[in-house]
Amino acid sequence: MTAKIKVAKTEIVPMDSIVTAYSNLINHQGEIEFILEIAEMLKGGKTSVRVVQESIATASAIGNAPTIRKSHVQWFTILAEMVGKIEDAQAQSVASLLKLAERVGRNHGAEGAQAVIESCKNVAELEAKSPTQAKSRTNAKAEKVSAKSIESIVSQALLEVRTLKNLKEMKTSDLQTLTALLEVLVPIAKRSMVKN
Repeated sequence: MTAKIKVAKTEIVPMDSIVTAYSNLINHQGEIEFILEIAEMLKGGKTSVRVVQESIATASAIGNAPTIRKSHVQWFTILAEMVGKIEDAQAQSVASLLKLAERVGRNHGAEGAQAVIESCKNVAELEAKSPTQAKSRTNAKAEKVSAKSIESIVSQALLEVRTLKNLKEMKTSDLQTLTALLEVLVPIAKRSMVKN
């Protein structure tokens, strides 16, 4: 029997300066400045995402609850890039910037986010290049459907039929569907045989 090893959990201690700064947020400009300052601290290694999250949680418990939540912290550096490089970014609401920063991060990753941001002149372009998860799924389904061709459908059907046993003795109880399929496929075959 293997002995279980207990690992001591390290306590995350909030930074008083972050708690105070968060507690004093009262307007759009203040929230943007807070995010930019924290992003610089994160980039410079002066703090970590977990410390900032814990600091925000502590400050939130005191009472003030602006737009910024602890779950947003991981997107601060992307938001800072957006505000620094996209001309109309700062005119957007903090809530919409945070949502967009998250979408950019999820769509392009931390490494790809900077290149995408640099390729955009305005927020609308960045939004178009960073679709929501629902839109991404819809686009993927549309691409999958459009990728279907008569060749792929016929090839797949042929593969499926060839996996059946006793093909030479096989019959169908749904003659109507088989006839309808033949009515579609025979003309396609005839048109395909004609050389232009």
